[in-house]
Amino acid sequence: MSRFSAMMIFLTASVLLVLVPTSRAGAGWEYKGPLGPDLWHTEYPDCAGRMQSPINIDTAKVLYDPDLQHFDFKQYKQCNNCTMELENVAGHTAEVVFHGQPITIKGGSLPDEYVLDQFHFHWGENVSLGSEHKIDMKSAPLEMHIVHHMKHFAAKESATHPYGLAVLGFFFEIVPEHNDKFDVLLKHFEKISHKGNKTEIEPFALLDLIPEDAKTYYRYFGSLTTPPCYETVIWTLFTNKIKIDESQLGVFRTLKTVAVGGAEVSITNDFRPLQELHERNVISNDRNALQSVVHMLAKEIREDIKKLQQGCGNINPSKSNAAPAPPASTSCVIIRCLTSLVALGLLLGWKAVGRV
Repeated sequence: MSRFSAMMIFLTASVLLVLVPTSRAGAGWEYKGPLGPDLWHTEYPDCAGRMQSPINIDTAKVLYDPDLQHFDFKQYKQCNNCTMELENVAGHTAEVVFHGQPITIKGGSLPDEYVLDQFHFHWGENVSLGSEHKIDMKSAPLEMHIVHHMKHFAAKESATHPYGLAVLGFFFEIVPEHNDKFDVLLKHFEKISHKGNKTEIEPFALLDLIPEDAKTYYRYFGSLTTPPCYETVIWTLFTNKIKIDESQLGVFRTLKTVAVGGAEVSITNDFRPLQELHERNVISNDRNALQSVVHMLAKEIREDIKKLQQGCGNINPSKSNAAPAPPASTSCVIIRCLTSLVALGLLLGWKAVGRV
């Protein structure tokens, strides 16, 4: 063997030794195994932040905000001079990326216009799980995220800018009726069966995929649900769901990824575990959110009043032959008056809910 050949073998081996661990690090993250969500923060520190997503929406604690505006989805009606590329992204999800003439959204009490970048999905192995966000700890079988960046910044810059990203989340519901409008997308899934497959698809109106009445929603500030987990997202989760049938949900499960060991398996359970809400609030323009607050306050007040009454006897005797109550102290008389006023206030407040 010549000295040159020996040197080439040595250099090749050295390069391979360097590339193997680098490509391993480049794999970045997965939804399970040694690169699963519990360890994302080791490579991506933001994943350990205090404004992470997804979260559970506890409807009893949602704050009503009547000033939250409706969205203007006019540009969702068309895709003029734009292209759509469908991809099985790293075996993690199905994603449609938009190129060409920008499509923007307005309204929704967002601080700026936002440009549409892509939309993708999260689903489970059965109908009892799949969505990333939960409502009162209940999952939907599928969740769609439509991702936008702030118009006055480039997409990459927006990802790290406060409020730079606006993500619209839609939950799905399984119904007996087939959703013909969704087939315009699903018919192309056979072209992206395997990890990394991508194909350009015929453009269609994104408006056809979302509910006709997309007006009420939950709003909170959070993060990307995948690494690098930047905490720059204005989240909007719509209350009205997209309806598809069981067979259409099954199309998502035909997509494949590569498991540890090299075996090809179906993509399922591609969702991050719930994150703590911490000091954040969730607000909504749904009047039902106001009703939930009234319920919560009423419950707390009833419990406080019950504690106060323990030393004052029963305020409203239930039987006419009940034993006469002992003479009431001045403090107990005050408590009884306050009880009546609080009850009246709750009643008036409850009736006002329907007129807001």
